[in-house]
Amino acid sequence: MTAVTAGAAGEGRPWGLWRRQVGGIVRLELRKVLLSRMALIGWGLAVLPVLLMVARVLVVVLGFDVLAEGERAIGDTAYAEVYQTLMLRLCVFFGCLAIFVNLVRGEVYARTLHYYLLAPVRREVLVFGKYVGGLAGAALVFGGATLATRLVMLGGGPGWGETAVRTVMAGPWLGHTLAYVGVTLAACAGYGAVFLVVGLLRVNPIIPAVVVFAWEAVNPFLPAALQPMSVVHALLALCPVPVSLGPIAILGQPPSGPVAALELALVTALLVALAMRQARGLEALYGED
Repeated sequence: MTAVTAGAAGEGRPWGLWRRQVGGIVRLELRKVLLSRMALIGWGLAVLPVLLMVARVLVVVLGFDVLAEGERAIGDTAYAEVYQTLMLRLCVFFGCLAIFVNLVRGEVYARTLHYYLLAPVRREVLVFGKYVGGLAGAALVFGGATLATRLVMLGGGPGWGETAVRTVMAGPWLGHTLAYVGVTLAACAGYGAVFLVVGLLRVNPIIPAVVVFAWEAVNPFLPAALQPMSVVHALLALCPVPVSLGPIAILGQPPSGPVAALELALVTALLVALAMRQARGLEALYGED
């Protein structure tokens, strides 16, 4: 009777077991993303915008910037330009490339993938756990960098402490900060899903990565019908402060915030599901690399 019951239970979906396995994989991957040698790439990219904002504050403190205290809108616009061009399009993009491509391919290069494949865990669960672990690490690194740049933005000038407090309490600073952090997390999820799929392809990841980067870079100049076919299109629609892209950019109707968030969530879910399907044929073929 016990054997029959156990067999019947095994035919179902052991959600509790899968949840525990995902939790264990997430803890392993989180340590790799944050503490391994490869983590230096992500940390280095995350520090770049923070250093840029610190440099700007130093310019203000040293008296080389004449930005008036009341011109906070100009400051917000300047931050939006730095965030969208440097943080989103470069730091988060290449940070997610380094993190998520190596979730599986890094194990192949290190010749450790077979340890995962020999474990009693489904390949779909393995890849999903790796994605969640990579996402958690990327969110901590780049979400923290986004928050740090917003905090640094408050500094500079005489009486900057009082000015910073008034800005936080009276203006849209807090709402914009939460929005920027949310956009960063969404970018990590979207680009993470893209590069998870790339990392599972049995091709050199540099080629698809260059294609994705070029597509994201030229997105504002594509026909309006093609612009939604990218991650950055939804991300820019979620940013609290719009940025002018110049006269040669093709003006399309941007989606509303909820629609952009839904589109990005659906695309991310589909890509993660595709990666989990690809994982069914995952093998430790070290000789091919």
